[in-house]
Amino acid sequence: GRQAAREMAETESRFETLLEVLPDPIVIHQDGHPVFVNRAAIELYGAQSAEEMYALSIIGHVAPESRPFVAARVSQMLSRGDPEPMAEERHLKLDGTPFDVEVVAAPVTYDGRPAVELVIRDVTGRKAADRALRASEARVRAVFDQSSLGMVVVGRDGLTLASNIAMERLLGYDKDELARLRVSDFTHPADREPSQGLLCDLFEGKNDGFQVEKRYIAKDGREIWARLHAAPIRDGTGTPTLAVGTIEDISERRTLQDQ
Repeated sequence: GRQAAREMAETESRFETLLEVLPDPIVIHQDGHPVFVNRAAIELYGAQSAEEMYALSIIGHVAPESRPFVAARVSQMLSRGDPEPMAEERHLKLDGTPFDVEVVAAPVTYDGRPAVELVIRDVTGRKAADRALRASEARVRAVFDQSSLGMVVVGRDGLTLASNIAMERLLGYDKDELARLRVSDFTHPADREPSQGLLCDLFEGKNDGFQVEKRYIAKDGREIWARLHAAPIRDGTGTPTLAVGTIEDISERRTLQDQ
């Protein structure tokens, strides 16, 4: 028995040595308290030592809004004995600062008794970036929607992927109707080919956007003279994947010119 105990202690110390050098923060808890933390975890929680972390219950390291979820996850895992998939939780640094983490949890044996091992990833920076991106998208959307000029976003196939209120007013179609149409569907037949050619060149990278005067056909059949500015929207590799068009109604000016 003593031999087995010694071997187990050796295995566990090797296991701890391995966990100590892993870059991911790792916490093992048993009976609601941390019993092992590695260097990365001590740094993540802003502790000076492992002992400081052992002093708090595991729930003490979790932000109040995440506590019910975490408690349920732990009891489910200990009763089932299966690892829990990654989940987002809010944890607390030792000074009380909340931060966002992704946690993978697995049941392990520690000191010969059931315990839970957590691998933790700090995603605070990513969450902040997500929020900033959403805010900037909302601003761009507001500019797009409130522009007094018509605006459309079209794909390579010429389908209208987005349109603003000014564009819908100009043509007399609503958003859903426009979303089912290609640019050629509301372009004057005589202007279809040249404007299609310019759009193809834009998607093939032969032009860096273009400006052209062309005629659109409104839903009620009216002809509308407009000046179109088209520009590419590129993906990460610099390939144009979408085109954004800004459309200015110049019908009045053309009518005066014709007269």
